[in-house]
Amino acid sequence: MENINDHCNKEENELNKSKNSSDGNGCAVREASNVILLVSNSSETGKYIQTLWYLKHINSTVAIETSNEDENEVEIVKISARDGDEVHNDEKLLVTSNTLISYVARSYRFVFVIDISPSTFIVDGAASCVPHSKIINRLQQCLEGLLVDGNFLPANKFSPEIFITICFYSPFIAFDEDRVIVQGYLLTKKNIDCILQYVQERFALFSNRLCWTVQPHLRKWNHERKKLRQRAGDLLPENFFRQQSHATDGFRDSMHGLLAAQLVFHFPFDKSSILYMLYNCLCRMTSRTSRTDEGFINSEWSLMFMLRVGLIGLQLLPDTAQPNIVLITDAVCNVTDIHALQKLMVQLRNYSIACSFIQIQGDCNTNAVFGHFSSPGFLTFLARGTSGIYIPDEYQATADNGLDPVQSQSLLCKNLQLLDTSDNYIKDLIQQINPEFVEPYTCGVIRRMHYSMEYESYLEYFIRLRLHEGFILRELRVLKKGDDQSSILVELSLPWKPQVTIGYKICALSEDYTKRAKLKITVICEAQCGIIRDLLSDRCSINTTKQTFSDAYRHTIFRLLETDRMLIHVHSFNSLPDIFRLPPEVLKEKSLFRYVIKENKAVLTISTRELETLCSQNVTTANFVEFWRIISEFEERLWQSWSQVYTFRVILTHDHPLPPRLFLFEEPNVKVTSQLSLAVFYDMLAQMTTFSLVHGQTYVKFVEDDNDNHIPKSFYIVKLNLETQLVVIKLAFLDGLTVAFREQVIREFQRNFTSLSIERSCFFTKMLEFADVGDDCATVAETMQLPALTIINRPLEIMLARYKKIPLILNRIIRLEKTDETNRDLILHNSLAKYFCCRRYIWYLKKAFPLSSSVSCIYADFILHTILQRRLNEGFHIVYGDNGIINLVKHVDDMEQQLHCGSAVLQYIIFPPTTIRPMRIMKEHLEKIPPLSKIVRIRGVETKKSVPSGNSTLKSDLDLQLMTEMWLEPLAVVDPQYVTWSGIIQQQNLSLSLNNLRKDEAQYEWKEHF
Repeated sequence: MENINDHCNKEENELNKSKNSSDGNGCAVREASNVILLVSNSSETGKYIQTLWYLKHINSTVAIETSNEDENEVEIVKISARDGDEVHNDEKLLVTSNTLISYVARSYRFVFVIDISPSTFIVDGAASCVPHSKIINRLQQCLEGLLVDGNFLPANKFSPEIFITICFYSPFIAFDEDRVIVQGYLLTKKNIDCILQYVQERFALFSNRLCWTVQPHLRKWNHERKKLRQRAGDLLPENFFRQQSHATDGFRDSMHGLLAAQLVFHFPFDKSSILYMLYNCLCRMTSRTSRTDEGFINSEWSLMFMLRVGLIGLQLLPDTAQPNIVLITDAVCNVTDIHALQKLMVQLRNYSIACSFIQIQGDCNTNAVFGHFSSPGFLTFLARGTSGIYIPDEYQATADNGLDPVQSQSLLCKNLQLLDTSDNYIKDLIQQINPEFVEPYTCGVIRRMHYSMEYESYLEYFIRLRLHEGFILRELRVLKKGDDQSSILVELSLPWKPQVTIGYKICALSEDYTKRAKLKITVICEAQCGIIRDLLSDRCSINTTKQTFSDAYRHTIFRLLETDRMLIHVHSFNSLPDIFRLPPEVLKEKSLFRYVIKENKAVLTISTRELETLCSQNVTTANFVEFWRIISEFEERLWQSWSQVYTFRVILTHDHPLPPRLFLFEEPNVKVTSQLSLAVFYDMLAQMTTFSLVHGQTYVKFVEDDNDNHIPKSFYIVKLNLETQLVVIKLAFLDGLTVAFREQVIREFQRNFTSLSIERSCFFTKMLEFADVGDDCATVAETMQLPALTIINRPLEIMLARYKKIPLILNRIIRLEKTDETNRDLILHNSLAKYFCCRRYIWYLKKAFPLSSSVSCIYADFILHTILQRRLNEGFHIVYGDNGIINLVKHVDDMEQQLHCGSAVLQYIIFPPTTIRPMRIMKEHLEKIPPLSKIVRIRGVETKKSVPSGNSTLKSDLDLQLMTEMWLEPLAVVDPQYVTWSGIIQQQNLSLSLNNLRKDEAQYEWKEHF
């Protein structure tokens, strides 16, 4: 391997010398050590565009550009010379394989997740403080460091917009307090003091209420601990050890260790220690645990939940800004499940999210007992694998007035190449723990080839595919093999797990990366010798952990081969006429395929028997169908790896009139439909596309060549995901289509969506001015033109609060009960509920008189229909419905008050009427409830707690209750006046029909505000 690298270096040096001598009439050209590029839209021009710029300008001279950006929206803002001297604006420097390419963006979005776990309240003996007390200082240092002018670029060339979201994380899921403090706040020097003061106040309030909530559980734990000590004292005599004075120290230590092991078994002092102490003691004290003790996140999954909050927050910020997640944590968290780690890394890399970590606790030597230890090595791996940074605690102690400019540059300036610099902090940490492990950690890494393949394709497409999967450029060289022949060698690296890296080498036998050429692919495993032996071994290991790692590694390699096959297949589109020439039998009104259910599984088959018979007789038709069948079977989550995806979210207009008895359980098949809008929508897609792969799901549009040679140069796919009234439309553009063309297609689709309309007939009853009751009346019909759909510029498929059944516990929106729903649905629901502002209203339908019968479910259905009609008149749209539960959505545009970062989505949920059974609530217990944001307000003399009946049908002799919910995005303001106004606005929206219902229906009201 070393000989090959030396040979490549020698050939490249000769090529550089020939380039240098030919430039500038013999004048010496200095080599550039670092080039910083400025991009305008980081969502479209990420590392792929920077790599293409690097391929275009390697072994050539560049200068700081004074004009506008080029066609790829890339501008050079800074160049550093290798010799360290100053570079003039008009001076040209040589870009080589040793030049570091970095880039900055015009706007950034940061989600700061502050970890407030029980481990942050443990006293740090080395620092003589509690890590919890460092959080606000670290946040202040980070925010001030982001606003430092001229720290690494002149202010006139780089003044980015920075949108921030700040949220708190606590492992207690059922803790009723706001988690998101501010969302989409535009950070400037003028308002940084206001945001810091506001966050500090909310942080103190959050911590105090959290401690107040935990106090009862701690008292129970202390009581149980005393009982355990007393039981241990009863087992052994008081003077047992004094009587055994002649015993050896080892015997006494073993007895102490036995008791200590019992304590550790019952009370593990890790990040989840409080819950396990509470849960175990309650299980021993009572036969069943109360609901308040459920819903604690273990330390092994706390990092996953913190990053999930960051993912939700980033998708609600401007999508053209560079995404970043910053975790301020004590690093007492880890991900031990290798499959969960790989899914996490794939999700972060698909969205190009940089994860950074700011540690608020010292090294592992302090308090590293009872499982309480930090994981700086794992967080360093995550930061390195996602182009983020890791800032240890000891490095921050020297910063008094903000982050060091170098650290601020690491947050804003991303490097294209993977730097092979060793982490001195981790190395010093290992040196402190065990010096014998330093050498294997730094010098015991070897590289071994796993497999090698040869393809014939485009180099730029393979580079984009690997960069989207998280690979980072390690080396780029242009090798000269002759006078007129050169090749390009690209080496990429994927940090797979701590101390394991997957290398990917591409050797293109052509200097032009835009042309089709022969590519030689080599996959390399880079790790320590023992780890490589376990990963590459074909034998099954007895150790389950090693076997799990080996299986996960094989799955990663298999996915690389699968995506390579997909890329080769897709870009062979115009290589054969059979693939792009539609057979005469394939009409635009019919689709090629359809899904049929076989053994409870959807199977893709040919749509008609005539086409299936034709495929068996005609080879041309068989080739056409087989090519598009493979594309139809591609997993949707892998489409983004070989295409540029743009997403529309639209809501179809529902049919009129609404079906009767919509909210009753006796009518499970009654649902809100949108047949008219859907038919018009499908007709429009059929006209805008070439043909349909699967009707209502996948459509294909050929892109004609500019030379008009009747051979399409490419195509793009229109993919639909229909969920009741919500339609998610994804346009997948193949690599090679220009940005201008993609924008033109997007504008065309948006224009057609806006102009799409349907006819709705409304009937009115017309009577004479002084007519009697028995006089005839006339019915007048009027036809109205309504929009067939509404475009929503928010990720509704993620934000939508879906209920399939009425929750079992109604005094909180967090769901901890065991239901038939999948665990993933409950986790997503709880994550959304902890992020958004939520309120729940429950009305008890009171009898008109004490001896009268209960309110009929027919009347309750009429009341809910009235509420639904009023919401529709206020601009809401029906977007989802299941089992009588209706979700409505309204697009809120508050540009006047600027309460949100741009537009926001307001969700309103109507539940069907359910029966209740009374449960007395003691007034003494109500008086002890603190003034939290989730409160229970009691109205009337008789107090009842709503518990839904286990029966799905409603009986006429039981009392009924009505329930609605409102979900709203967090605010982007910190002014208490606006925050109060927001509460009033939410109160007005949530009361809705309360004035009409309050007289005879509302007995009590539960409110929850997250």
